[in-house]
Amino acid sequence: YASNFTCHVKINTDPPSWEEMGRVFATNGIRPGGHYQPDGCQPRQKMAIVVPYRDRQQHLQILLNHLHTHLPKHSMEYKIFVVEQAHPNIFNRGALFNLGFLEASKNYTFDCIMQHDVDILSEDDRTIYACYRMPRHLSGYNDKGHYKKPPKYHFGGVTAIPTKMFESVNGFPNSYWGWGGEDDDMSARLQVHGHTIFHHPVNIERFTLLKHSKHKLNPFNIYKYFLVNANPYKETMK
Repeated sequence: YASNFTCHVKINTDPPSWEEMGRVFATNGIRPGGHYQPDGCQPRQKMAIVVPYRDRQQHLQILLNHLHTHLPKHSMEYKIFVVEQAHPNIFNRGALFNLGFLEASKNYTFDCIMQHDVDILSEDDRTIYACYRMPRHLSGYNDKGHYKKPPKYHFGGVTAIPTKMFESVNGFPNSYWGWGGEDDDMSARLQVHGHTIFHHPVNIERFTLLKHSKHKLNPFNIYKYFLVNANPYKETMK
């Protein structure tokens, strides 16, 4: 990688219509269901990218346009799974990731599971969407945090975990309703299992967060975090 920031990606917050994006995606080799497979080469990994979603259509449109524009440049095979919460209760990010993983496993064989929030976009084409031997936190350096190094335990935004590793820690917890807690819980599960969260340098992995109304932290989630992590395998994604 070059030592300076030279591969900036233009963030398009005004994407084409669904119909126009569909035509462009088909021309660029994106198959129905958000599946891309490069021609003429055997990809080293197959990725399932899970996006938890509810009531954020504009952000979803921006994200899908962004991902399908830039990911094919890396000649990686991937399939995007958008998991929409219909339950009338408050948002449950961890449960949606687990559901996405289980649904993806039914009809797609993959080596790497990526968790991708709907409101965050990569700023650099050198950001590699793939899994390593260690769990990866891709979006630690972002504009909201002024691109400062994140805390070691932080594991939100965009993350990547090898499929077998995700299964070995029982996925995300299902009991965190509302904002906060489930990503820290996952971080603890991984570290208790002996895994170290990995980051690329700040000049490569930089992300932009789309603007939206601020969420209030569910204070009970903090209690759950400490309670569950006394026994981090107490909950199972199934």
